Amino acid sequence: MAYIGQQPAPLALTASDITDGIITTAKIADNNVTSAKILDGTIASGDLASGVGGSMVKLSSATASNSANITFDSSVITSTYKYYQIHCIDVVIQTDSESVKINISTDNGSSYITSNYHFLHNVSDTGTSSNAVETRYSASNSLIPVFGITSGFGNASNEQGFSIIELLNPHSAKAKLFRYNSTYLNNNGELTENVGHAMYDTTSAVNNIKLLCGAGNITSGTFILYGVNP
Repeated sequence: MAYIGQQPAPLALTASDITDGIITTAKIADNNVTSAKILDGTIASGDLASGVGGSMVKLSSATASNSANITFDSSVITSTYKYYQIHCIDVVIQTDSESVKINISTDNGSSYITSNYHFLHNVSDTGTSSNAVETRYSASNSLIPVFGITSGFGNASNEQGFSIIELLNPHSAKAKLFRYNSTYLNNNGELTENVGHAMYDTTSAVNNIKLLCGAGNITSGTFILYGVNP
Protein backbone atom coordinates (compact mmCIF):
# COMPACT_ATOMS: atom_id res chain seq x y z
CA MET A 1 0.00 0.00 0.00
CA ALA A 2 1.39 3.40 -0.97
CA TYR A 3 1.92 6.13 1.64
CA ILE A 4 3.11 9.74 1.75
CA GLY A 5 6.06 10.64 4.00
CA GLN A 6 7.15 8.37 6.82
CA GLN A 7 5.84 4.80 6.90
CA PRO A 8 3.38 4.31 9.79
CA ALA A 9 4.41 1.97 12.59
CA PRO A 10 2.82 -1.46 12.24
CA LEU A 11 -0.04 -2.23 14.66
CA ALA A 12 -1.04 -5.67 15.86
CA LEU A 13 -4.53 -6.81 14.95
CA THR A 14 -6.62 -7.34 18.10
CA ALA A 15 -9.87 -9.19 18.69
CA SER A 16 -11.74 -5.87 18.95
CA ASP A 17 -10.79 -5.12 15.32
CA ILE A 18 -12.67 -8.18 14.07
CA THR A 19 -16.45 -8.20 13.91
CA ASP A 20 -18.06 -11.22 15.56
CA GLY A 21 -18.76 -13.96 13.06
CA ILE A 22 -16.82 -12.36 10.18
CA ILE A 23 -14.28 -15.22 10.08
CA THR A 24 -15.97 -18.55 9.44
CA THR A 25 -14.50 -21.97 10.10
CA ALA A 26 -14.33 -22.49 6.33
CA LYS A 27 -11.77 -19.67 6.13
CA ILE A 28 -9.42 -21.34 8.60
CA ALA A 29 -7.26 -24.09 7.15
CA ASP A 30 -7.27 -27.44 8.90
CA ASN A 31 -4.56 -27.66 11.59
CA ASN A 32 -3.73 -23.96 11.15
CA VAL A 33 -4.54 -23.23 14.79
CA THR A 34 -2.67 -25.61 17.09
CA SER A 35 -2.96 -26.12 20.82
CA ALA A 36 0.49 -24.53 21.19
CA LYS A 37 -0.95 -21.27 19.85
CA ILE A 38 -3.66 -21.14 22.54
CA LEU A 39 -2.54 -20.05 26.00
CA ASP A 40 -3.61 -22.21 28.94
CA GLY A 41 -6.77 -20.78 30.42
CA THR A 42 -7.49 -18.48 27.45
CA ILE A 43 -10.58 -20.47 26.55
CA ALA A 44 -12.76 -21.29 29.54
CA SER A 45 -14.85 -24.45 29.65
CA GLY A 46 -17.98 -22.27 29.67
CA ASP A 47 -17.02 -20.85 26.28
CA LEU A 48 -17.12 -24.26 24.63
CA ALA A 49 -20.19 -25.76 23.03
CA SER A 50 -21.80 -28.69 24.80
CA GLY A 51 -19.73 -31.83 24.34
CA VAL A 52 -16.54 -29.98 23.36
CA GLY A 53 -13.43 -30.41 25.50
CA GLY A 54 -14.54 -33.49 27.40
CA SER A 55 -17.02 -33.99 30.22
CA MET A 56 -14.62 -33.63 33.19
CA VAL A 57 -13.71 -30.13 34.33
CA LYS A 58 -10.79 -29.65 36.72
CA LEU A 59 -11.99 -27.40 39.53
CA SER A 60 -9.24 -27.49 42.15
CA SER A 61 -6.14 -29.36 43.25
CA ALA A 62 -4.14 -29.62 46.45
CA THR A 63 -0.76 -31.10 47.28
CA ALA A 64 -0.20 -32.65 50.69
CA SER A 65 3.05 -31.90 52.50
CA ASN A 66 2.86 -33.40 55.98
CA SER A 67 -0.72 -32.08 56.03
CA ALA A 68 -3.29 -32.73 58.75
CA ASN A 69 -6.00 -32.81 56.09
CA ILE A 70 -6.95 -31.89 52.54
CA THR A 71 -10.16 -29.90 52.10
CA PHE A 72 -12.37 -28.86 49.18
CA ASP A 73 -14.88 -26.16 50.13
CA SER A 74 -18.03 -24.42 48.88
CA SER A 75 -16.11 -22.36 46.35
CA VAL A 76 -15.73 -25.51 44.24
CA ILE A 77 -18.42 -27.89 45.50
CA THR A 78 -21.51 -26.09 44.23
CA SER A 79 -24.83 -26.85 42.55
CA THR A 80 -23.15 -26.45 39.14
CA TYR A 81 -22.42 -30.19 38.93
CA LYS A 82 -24.42 -33.19 40.06
CA TYR A 83 -21.39 -35.46 39.97
CA TYR A 84 -17.89 -34.86 41.32
CA GLN A 85 -14.72 -36.94 41.42
CA ILE A 86 -11.70 -36.57 43.68
CA HIS A 87 -8.55 -38.22 42.32
CA CYS A 88 -6.04 -39.10 45.04
CA ILE A 89 -2.61 -39.70 43.47
CA ASP A 90 0.64 -40.97 45.00
CA VAL A 91 -0.74 -40.76 48.54
CA VAL A 92 1.74 -41.47 51.35
CA ILE A 93 0.79 -41.42 55.03
CA GLN A 94 2.81 -40.77 58.17
CA THR A 95 1.56 -43.55 60.46
CA ASP A 96 1.81 -47.22 59.54
CA SER A 97 -1.31 -49.40 59.35
CA GLU A 98 -3.59 -46.36 59.39
CA SER A 99 -6.54 -45.33 57.23
CA VAL A 100 -7.47 -42.39 55.05
CA LYS A 101 -11.06 -41.31 55.53
CA ILE A 102 -13.42 -38.53 54.55
CA ASN A 103 -15.79 -36.42 56.58
CA ILE A 104 -18.35 -34.09 55.05
CA SER A 105 -19.81 -30.74 56.06
CA THR A 106 -23.08 -28.97 55.31
CA ASP A 107 -21.88 -25.61 56.67
CA ASN A 108 -18.67 -25.23 54.63
CA GLY A 109 -16.38 -26.63 57.30
CA SER A 110 -17.63 -24.79 60.38
CA SER A 111 -18.30 -28.31 61.62
CA TYR A 112 -17.87 -31.80 60.19
CA ILE A 113 -20.23 -34.73 60.51
CA THR A 114 -18.66 -37.54 62.55
CA SER A 115 -21.54 -39.98 63.04
CA ASN A 116 -24.24 -41.97 61.24
CA TYR A 117 -22.39 -42.67 58.00
CA HIS A 118 -23.45 -45.87 56.25
CA PHE A 119 -20.84 -47.75 54.26
CA LEU A 120 -20.37 -51.11 52.57
CA HIS A 121 -17.10 -52.19 51.00
CA ASN A 122 -15.08 -55.16 49.84
CA VAL A 123 -11.38 -55.46 50.60
CA SER A 124 -8.92 -57.98 49.22
CA ASP A 125 -5.14 -58.21 49.27
CA THR A 126 -2.49 -60.55 47.94
CA GLY A 127 -1.88 -61.90 51.44
CA THR A 128 -5.45 -63.14 51.91
CA SER A 129 -5.74 -66.92 52.01
CA SER A 130 -7.83 -68.78 49.40
CA ASN A 131 -8.35 -65.58 47.38
CA ALA A 132 -10.93 -64.44 49.91
CA VAL A 133 -12.63 -61.05 49.78
CA GLU A 134 -13.56 -59.46 53.08
CA THR A 135 -16.83 -57.53 53.25
CA ARG A 136 -17.29 -54.88 55.87
CA TYR A 137 -20.23 -52.59 56.54
CA SER A 138 -21.67 -50.21 59.08
CA ALA A 139 -24.96 -48.39 59.46
CA SER A 140 -23.58 -45.91 61.98
CA ASN A 141 -19.95 -45.00 61.41
CA SER A 142 -17.90 -41.92 62.30
CA LEU A 143 -16.29 -41.66 58.84
CA ILE A 144 -16.28 -42.89 55.27
CA PRO A 145 -13.23 -45.18 54.87
CA VAL A 146 -11.28 -44.81 51.63
CA PHE A 147 -7.96 -46.59 52.34
CA GLY A 148 -6.93 -48.92 55.11
CA ILE A 149 -9.95 -49.44 57.36
CA THR A 150 -9.79 -53.25 57.06
CA SER A 151 -6.30 -53.85 55.67
CA GLY A 152 -4.13 -51.04 57.08
CA PHE A 153 -2.40 -48.59 54.74
CA GLY A 154 1.40 -48.99 54.92
CA ASN A 155 3.97 -46.23 55.28
CA ALA A 156 7.20 -47.94 54.17
CA SER A 157 9.32 -46.20 51.54
CA ASN A 158 7.78 -48.21 48.68
CA GLU A 159 4.17 -48.03 49.91
CA GLN A 160 1.64 -45.60 48.45
CA GLY A 161 -1.99 -45.43 47.36
CA PHE A 162 -4.35 -44.21 44.65
CA SER A 163 -8.09 -43.65 44.82
CA ILE A 164 -11.03 -42.17 42.95
CA ILE A 165 -13.79 -40.89 45.21
CA GLU A 166 -17.16 -40.03 43.68
CA LEU A 167 -19.67 -37.56 45.14
CA LEU A 168 -23.11 -38.12 43.69
CA ASN A 169 -25.29 -35.00 43.59
CA PRO A 170 -24.06 -33.48 46.88
CA HIS A 171 -26.43 -30.49 46.59
CA SER A 172 -29.59 -32.52 46.20
CA ALA A 173 -32.35 -32.70 48.82
CA LYS A 174 -31.99 -36.50 48.93
CA ALA A 175 -29.61 -38.77 50.86
CA LYS A 176 -25.99 -38.20 49.84
CA LEU A 177 -24.29 -41.11 48.07
CA PHE A 178 -20.57 -41.78 47.59
CA ARG A 179 -18.43 -44.38 45.84
CA TYR A 180 -14.71 -45.05 46.14
CA ASN A 181 -12.21 -47.34 44.45
CA SER A 182 -8.78 -47.51 46.06
CA THR A 183 -5.55 -49.37 45.34
CA TYR A 184 -2.66 -49.31 47.81
CA LEU A 185 0.04 -51.31 49.55
CA ASN A 186 -0.95 -52.35 53.05
CA ASN A 187 1.27 -52.45 56.12
CA ASN A 188 2.63 -55.85 55.01
CA GLY A 189 3.58 -54.50 51.59
CA GLU A 190 0.73 -56.42 49.93
CA LEU A 191 -1.27 -55.11 47.00
CA THR A 192 -4.70 -54.18 48.35
CA GLU A 193 -8.01 -53.19 46.78
CA ASN A 194 -10.80 -51.37 48.59
CA VAL A 195 -14.03 -50.83 46.65
CA GLY A 196 -16.94 -49.30 48.51
CA HIS A 197 -20.13 -47.30 48.70
CA ALA A 198 -21.31 -44.89 51.36
CA MET A 199 -24.33 -42.82 52.30
CA TYR A 200 -25.21 -39.99 54.64
CA ASP A 201 -28.91 -39.34 55.08
CA THR A 202 -29.49 -35.58 55.00
CA THR A 203 -31.57 -33.24 52.87
CA SER A 204 -29.00 -30.45 53.38
CA ALA A 205 -26.46 -29.68 50.67
CA VAL A 206 -22.95 -31.04 51.23
CA ASN A 207 -20.54 -28.21 50.34
CA ASN A 208 -17.27 -29.22 51.95
CA ILE A 209 -15.30 -32.48 52.12
CA LYS A 210 -12.21 -33.24 54.18
CA LEU A 211 -9.71 -36.07 53.73
CA LEU A 212 -7.59 -37.02 56.73
CA CYS A 213 -5.87 -39.95 58.43
CA GLY A 214 -7.17 -41.76 61.46
CA ALA A 215 -3.86 -40.83 63.16
CA GLY A 216 -0.91 -38.80 61.90
CA ASN A 217 -0.68 -36.66 58.79
CA ILE A 218 -0.85 -37.14 55.05
CA THR A 219 2.86 -37.05 54.20
CA SER A 220 2.44 -36.38 50.49
CA GLY A 221 0.07 -36.79 47.58
CA THR A 222 -1.89 -34.87 44.96
CA PHE A 223 -5.65 -34.44 45.23
CA ILE A 224 -7.66 -33.17 42.27
CA LEU A 225 -11.36 -32.28 42.26
CA TYR A 226 -13.30 -32.59 38.99
CA GLY A 227 -16.85 -31.62 38.13
CA VAL A 228 -18.42 -34.02 35.65
CA ASN A 229 -21.00 -32.95 33.07
CA PRO A 230 -23.77 -35.43 32.24
